[in-house]
Amino acid sequence: MRILCWLIIISTLLIFSTTGHAETREYPNPELDSGSANHAVLHNLNRDISTISHESEDDPTPELTADDISTWLDGYMPYAIASNDIAGAVVTVVKDDNILVNRGYGFADLAEHQPVDPVTTLFRTGSISKLFTWTAVMQLVERGELNLDQNVNTYLDFEIPMPQGDITLRHI
Repeated sequence: MRILCWLIIISTLLIFSTTGHAETREYPNPELDSGSANHAVLHNLNRDISTISHESEDDPTPELTADDISTWLDGYMPYAIASNDIAGAVVTVVKDDNILVNRGYGFADLAEHQPVDPVTTLFRTGSISKLFTWTAVMQLVERGELNLDQNVNTYLDFEIPMPQGDITLRHI
């Protein structure tokens, strides 16, 4: 279930990652503009999510495998990259501390047509990484493994000097 949630987050980020672009794109179908394409994708996501939420508690959820993820990504990512003017992307799916899928799509260098290598190509994530970091922190707080009011040096393998008093995760 968590993997499905992360796939939905990834696909949503890819869909909305280009909302600041000023250039116009032509679509094969003139009736299909970016707004209706986004609406169609969101409609399907909402339908899929509502189907999941109505599943019986007695029915075991089938295990999502690396093959399932790879098949979905290989079908969706070329479309997402082409329709959203994205040069390239790396998608890594982790479950229970194991990497299930680590794939590169598109180009790392458009001019040289150098393909994305999921191991060596780096993308600057910018401010979006704060969302993932804070989500992980709050999950650890929920489990009781982190305390927002504890000095951060408690959790580090090095020491930060604090001449003005303790710095806590809540401060950060």
